Amino acid sequence: MRLLLSILVLFSMAQCNRIERVPLIATQEAESIADGRVSLKAEIVDLPSVYKIIDYGFMADTAIKNPSIKNLLRSLGKKENLSTFSDTTILGANQRLYYKAYMVISRNNVNDTILGDVKVYQNNQPPIIKDFSPKTSYIDSLVTIQGLNFSSNASENLVTFSGIQAEVLKASITTLLVRVPMDAISGKIKVQVSDKESFSLEDINILRDFWTDL
Repeated sequence: MRLLLSILVLFSMAQCNRIERVPLIATQEAESIADGRVSLKAEIVDLPSVYKIIDYGFMADTAIKNPSIKNLLRSLGKKENLSTFSDTTILGANQRLYYKAYMVISRNNVNDTILGDVKVYQNNQPPIIKDFSPKTSYIDSLVTIQGLNFSSNASENLVTFSGIQAEVLKASITTLLVRVPMDAISGKIKVQVSDKESFSLEDINILRDFWTDL
C-alpha cells in the first residue's frame, strides 16, 4: 500500500514538473534579392504536433517600429509541415522597414497568435533606371522614368538630362514624372538619390521645336 502511494506521489510530482513545449517563431534577417526586392524570412523553431497553423506571414511598416496586425504585409494562408517561410516586398531608396513574423495556430478550436521579434532592414541599394518614355521628347515636355529604388519624396530624386537638372513633378519608389529642362540635349538620363546614382542604358532624343528656338 505504501509502495503504491509512493508511486502515485512520484507520478503526480512528475506531471507537475513536466514542461510543456510551446510554439515558437523566429524572425530572420532580410536580404536584398533581384529586381530591387527585399526577401523577409522566418523560421518556426518549435511547433508541437497538437497545434495546426491556420495563417502565417509578416507584419511590416516603414514608420511603425513595432508593427501589428494592422500592418499586415500579406497573409500567406494555411499550411502544414512548415519549418521556414519567406515573403518579398519593395522599398524605396534609403527606406527602413520594421518587420516581424507571425503565425496563427489552433488547438482544440482555440486560436492564438505567435509573434517573432522585430527586425529592421535598411535599403541601401542604388536607384535603377529600367526604362523611360517617350524615347524622343521636346523641351518642357514630360518624361516618365520607370525603375527601382527611387525616393517617394520628389525632392530627394536628382534627375538630369546630359547633366542638366530636370524638375521632378511626381515620384514613387518605382516611377518618376519629370519635365525636360530648357537647356537639355540628347544623351543619358541620370537619377541620383543621396550619394547613389544610375544612368539610363539608352539615350533620350531631345528635339527643339520652333517656339523653343526663338
